[in-house]
This record gives sequence, structure tokens and C-alpha cells, in this order.
Amino acid sequence: QDNHHRYDFVFMLSDLSNLKEMERLEHLAHHDSLTGLANRAHLYRRLDEILVKNKQQLQSFSLLYLDLDGFKQVNDTHGHDAGDEVLKQVAERLLSQVRSQDMVAQLSGDEFVLVVIPSDRMSVALLAQRLLDLLTQNIVYHGKVLQVGVSIGVYFIDDANESLDSILKAADSAM
Repeated sequence: QDNHHRYDFVFMLSDLSNLKEMERLEHLAHHDSLTGLANRAHLYRRLDEILVKNKQQLQSFSLLYLDLDGFKQVNDTHGHDAGDEVLKQVAERLLSQVRSQDMVAQLSGDEFVLVVIPSDRMSVALLAQRLLDLLTQNIVYHGKVLQVGVSIGVYFIDDANESLDSILKAADSAM
């Protein structure tokens, strides 16, 4: 009887670490390893959830599509470590401006998408302006000043019949 309990205990422990590992892999599958931001797959899943919910009850939301300017130049001039530092700083600055229900995703190296839900046109315009100011501030890395610019496209969604495709196309062309 005693032995049986001990065996259970060990089994549960190994099971738990397995769960942790699965959570870690799940996180890695949906987040960028450098910035910790949601990746494209995670973004699409979130947008899909929102759009399904919006068919029952509409909640206006916005997509901010950000493209860093001069990022390649930082990489070419100062190396990839400097480029990585820029991406980390940009990620932190973006996260500092959103609420817990919003989402910051990284589409590719220097492209980011913010999902701001719920939102209205006015507050999103102000947010875009804040992000412009924030992201163009200097990034200091090993005594070097790195600078990137940013272009922001804003797409406001208040129609329950929007599709994921049309949203992504519109956000892209807003750039």
C-alpha cells in the first residue's frame, strides 16, 4: 500500500513537469523568442476569436500596423545584436502603452501589429501619436545611439461582417 502511494507521487510530479514543458512549447509556438510578443499565428487566432464574438455582439476595435524605418540600416551598421536590442526596446515600449486586453504581435522582423479592443477613433489616433513619439526616441546600446523611425497604419473596425482577410489586407494597404 505504502509503495503504491509513493509511486503515484512520482508519477504526478513527472506529469506536472510534462505539463510545464507543454506550456513552454505552446508559448514558444505562439510568441517570438526574442521579444516575447505574440506571433502571426497567435494574432490570427485572436482576431478570429474577436470576429466570431462580434457576430453576436459588436465591439469596435482597431488594428495598428507598425513598420520600423531604418531597421535594416541598424543591423547593417551596428550588427544583429544591436538590431535585437532595437526590437526588444520597441516591444517594451509598445507593451507599455497597451492594456491587458489589447495585443501586441510581431509579424516579421520589423513589422508589428497592435489589436486595441475595445477602441474608438479618437483614442486610437492619440495612441498612434504616442507610439510615434515613443518609438522615435533614441535607443542607447553599448554607448551607441540607435535610431529607427516608424510608419503606423490605423484600421478601425466597427462592422460585424468584417473578415480576417479583408482586415489584414486593409491594414497592409493602410501602411
